[in-house]
Amino acid sequence: MARMWSVVMLVVLASVPAWAQDRDRGWAHLSLGGAFSTAGEETRRFEGRYFGEPFIDQADYPAPKNTWTFDVGAGVWVTERLGAGVSVGRTSREYDVPVFITVPSPSRPNAAATASAVTPLFDRVETEVHVSAAWALVSRDRVRLRVVAGPTFFKYSDVLTYGLESNQTTAGGGNVVTIRSVDAQPFSANTLGFHLGLDGGYFFTDHIGVGAMARLSRGSVDLDEPEPAPPTTPLSNSFIPTQTGDGSVGVGGFVLGVGLRVRF
Repeated sequence: MARMWSVVMLVVLASVPAWAQDRDRGWAHLSLGGAFSTAGEETRRFEGRYFGEPFIDQADYPAPKNTWTFDVGAGVWVTERLGAGVSVGRTSREYDVPVFITVPSPSRPNAAATASAVTPLFDRVETEVHVSAAWALVSRDRVRLRVVAGPTFFKYSDVLTYGLESNQTTAGGGNVVTIRSVDAQPFSANTLGFHLGLDGGYFFTDHIGVGAMARLSRGSVDLDEPEPAPPTTPLSNSFIPTQTGDGSVGVGGFVLGVGLRVRF
């Protein structure tokens, strides 16, 4: 990543025209702030028939919580108002997932049993690389304001629940279900999205200042899960999937940040 960054910046800097020697040739920034996901709650649910009655196996993923993030980047001006740049950001969110299972009785109608559990903490990590076209809205002595837009490359890493290991006891005509374990496996994928934002700065010197940014980025990651088989009979010590078929999850969101601004 560091080598790619260096090559990109050298190529872009080499393209700066002669007129830029008397103006800003480029910028760099480091921002710290908050990340606000636009993804909502996600339910991973398996439904089937068991002894002629509904069977339900479900995992309820919460909406990604707000968290801290950083954004670092740089760019150059190709003309007086048009520029190009690259920036990188990352978010990390810890959360747990409530799971439950509802299983009908094999001997009595309308006597389903339910069990619930909560997973250990999972960690959802999103890394974003933004390739931006920039347009200078304001370029005064001490003030700079630009709008940026372009593609965003997302790397998404998470832990997904693929199923529950359950046990059903029906001795004496009863119906008791327990969740023995949750099959949770790491998952990662890359996808392409977009971003749109504003970045402004106030400069105390010819080169150093402070500024603020606001950006929206969006993307979608395909989970590409296999179609699971239905639960087997008897249920005791059997593995029950928590998802049927493919799914997707949204990535990105709003970022608001403040920090260091450099012009050169």
